[in-house]
Amino acid sequence: MNLTIKMKQHTKEDQYREAQKRVKLIKSFYNHVVVFIIFNLIAFAINWYLFENIWFSFFFFTLTWGMGLAINGFIAYDWNPFLKKGWKERKLKELLEQQD
Repeated sequence: MNLTIKMKQHTKEDQYREAQKRVKLIKSFYNHVVVFIIFNLIAFAINWYLFENIWFSFFFFTLTWGMGLAINGFIAYDWNPFLKKGWKERKLKELLEQQD
């Protein structure tokens, strides 16, 4: 019984640490979004003012950075379109059973 109580406390501590990591990732993602918007607004204005007909570099840069931002969001919100819901828990359970 004592072991069960310790395991539950350990699990809650692990859940708390995992939640802290998740909050840190989400905060980092939001910061990334703000920097992306501000920087691209400034780059758009500079590109418009200096290079009236050259837009390829601006759109290429914005698109590639936007893809990186999307990947950052997928990681922050733990979203993977290739893995079904609950995969992480099933895999963890499977690995823990293999260790026993």
